[in-house]
Parts: sequence; structure tokens; C-alpha cells
Amino acid sequence: MKRIKAIITGIFISLTAVLLVACGKSTSENSKQVLNLSTTGPLDTIDISKSTGYGQTGNVFESFYRLGKDGKVTPGLAKSGQVSQDGKTWTFTLRDAKWSNGDKITAQDFVYSWRRTIDPKTASPYAYLFYDVKNAQAINEGKMSADKLGIKTEGDNKVVITLDRPISYFKVLMTYPLFGPQSEKVVQKYGKKYGTNSKYMVYSGPFKVKDWNGTSDKWSFVKNNQYWDKKVVKLQKINYQVVKNTNTGYQLFQQGKLDLTPLSSEQVKNLHNKPEFKQYSYSYVAYLDYNFNDSNEVNRKALNNKNIRLALSLAIDRKTLTKKVFGDGSNVPTGFVASDLATNPKTGKDFAAEQKVDNTVDYNEKLAKEYWKKGLQEIGEKNLNFTILASNEMANNDALTQYLQSQYTKVLPG
Repeated sequence: MKRIKAIITGIFISLTAVLLVACGKSTSENSKQVLNLSTTGPLDTIDISKSTGYGQTGNVFESFYRLGKDGKVTPGLAKSGQVSQDGKTWTFTLRDAKWSNGDKITAQDFVYSWRRTIDPKTASPYAYLFYDVKNAQAINEGKMSADKLGIKTEGDNKVVITLDRPISYFKVLMTYPLFGPQSEKVVQKYGKKYGTNSKYMVYSGPFKVKDWNGTSDKWSFVKNNQYWDKKVVKLQKINYQVVKNTNTGYQLFQQGKLDLTPLSSEQVKNLHNKPEFKQYSYSYVAYLDYNFNDSNEVNRKALNNKNIRLALSLAIDRKTLTKKVFGDGSNVPTGFVASDLATNPKTGKDFAAEQKVDNTVDYNEKLAKEYWKKGLQEIGEKNLNFTILASNEMANNDALTQYLQSQYTKVLPG
């Protein structure tokens, strides 16, 4: 087997952030409370219904709750929230808050936003996160109208949500900008332009987007003086620029144009003794994403074969990959749930340990060969030629793809 045909975003790895931070440097910009940051790719949209991620835009949009110190859920646009005894009805009372244009944020803004997102015409990539709300899945599948969604208003300041079942993590889910409000007036005003440019949007969070035109490599977040809790917002501005590789990022950091920059595994080895070097853990799990609909019939059969997928998984030495190939402090989880992300409320045990399934993400060459042989027999093939695809936005992806190609060639015959 010479090449692997799978779209790779990673391979079950719990990552650690390693970066240089400009601590203690006094510049005219940081004295004005301006932060200069990099990002690996441009914003795709600022329409929360259509966004594919909220890593940055969580600073410009807010929902019922927000995450506070140590990731604790704290009140956001809702000053209070109550849940029924059966856990299926939530009632949120909104605080007196305004959009960045000065308009009042109302309960109807939440109802409109949720209905817009779940509408199949919107094609929201995260619509499935609403599926525990009453009728959400049927609406998203086009079987029911959006006005049947389990969300309603009680006056201007109360939102009532009905779930199909209790959700233990519902409060955490409600910190996600996806579940925040949208102004129907603004959506209708801008039509197809809505969310395609920073000026075709209103903002509910501590910052507003500025100088983003839909394809910009540079943009800024500026303080939103209409934000209900503006007194706690210390930064006046955050400047973002797209930096696609860590070498460029390091150069910009040395030139004082970035206040922090992520590092590659090679840079970690060379810079870990620097006083600016900082390391912290965060829950991010990368994984193999197989192309089950490959246009090549042989590859499609192979990737839909459980034994071949198990062989591909068991052929990877994740300990070597994280400790030696990456060498950036990343940990090896036991499945999709990252370590130290959440614990079982009954036992206190880490969910990462409880989710473990033996002989799935372990390194076992012998078992990998057995599954590989069995899988090839089942699909009637002797050899497979796959291709590895990886995003260029992750610093370690070159090392990852090289390791995978080498490991699969070594472990899996044919």
C-alpha cells in the first residue's frame, strides 16, 4: 500500500497549545489595550447560522450564557434561567441588553434566530445541535414548518424552550454563539449580503468586527460600547491577521507585530527554554475522516469495510506520534473525548477513561495485519492505493502525513 485515501484532520490526539507570549513588553499599542493575534485561516462567514466555527466570533456574539473563569458557565444575555422538574422546559429571562446599533435585544430575536438556523433552506452545518429541541430534527429534514420548533416568547424578555429529553450539559451548550439571537430587521435589511461583510451585521457580544470584507486576511475586533457588560471589557481592539505557517508567525513575533504565536514541534525543541515560551492544555481532538463516498469503487468498498478501518487505526503508534513526531506536549486520548474535559458526575471518573474500547485506538501491529488481511479478502482485493489529504492550517500536518504514509507502508502489506 503506497498511499492512503482519507481526508485527514488528525488522528485521535488531544493537543497542548505551545506558543510564545510577549509578556511584559511595553509598546504604544498594548498601552492602549490593543492585542495583535494571528489565525491560520480567514473567517468564512460571520453569519452564526452558517458558520463552521466560533473560535473568534464568540467574542462578538453572545447567547443566554457565556463561559467565565476556568470555563465556568456564567450569565450572558439571560440574567436568569430556570428548568422544570422533568428537565425538559427551560425559561430564560433576558437582561436589558442592546445590539451594537442600539436596538433592544428581545426574546423574539432568539426565536427568529433558532428558526432561521434550523430551516433546511439555511443549510446550517450545525443544525443537528438543535435536535434535542422539540420538533427540531423534523423541521431540519423538511417534514415540519419552522414555527413548530420548541421555542417561544413570553413577552419581550422571556424565552421558553421545550426539549424532547433532559440534557445534562444544556447550560454549557447555551454558551455557544450558534444559540444566540439574530435581528430579523437586520437580516431582512441586508438580504443576501447579511454576514458577508463586517458592516452587514449587528453584534451582541463585547466586540464588533471591523474591516472584514468576506475575504480579508486582516481584520479587527473593536470594543462594543453598547454591550451590556462593557465595563469589564479591558481591551479596546484585537487585530487579527492570517499567518499560514509558524515560521512566518515567529518572525512577526520577533518584529513585535504579534503578541503571541503558536509553534511547530521543531520550534518547541529550539525555543522551550525562552522566557516567552508558554504551554497550556486545551481540549481538542483530531481524527481520521474517511471518504466513504469515494468516486473510486475499490476505495469506497475498502473504507466502508470495518476490518480495514480497524487495521488503519491499530497500525498507528499514537504514543510515538505525539511524543516524538509532534513533541509538543500533546496527550494520547482513548477515543473521541479528550482527557480532563469532563467527568462522570456519579463516579468522578474522567469520561476519557470511561469511553475506552479495547483494540480500537491501541497500537497493535499483529492485530492490524489480521484485520487488514481479513478486510482485503472481504472486498476481494490484494492491494490498495489511497491518498492522504491534510489541511495546511495545522503546523504539524506535514509531519503527521509523512508519519502515516511511513507507518502504513511498514505495517500493512499490499
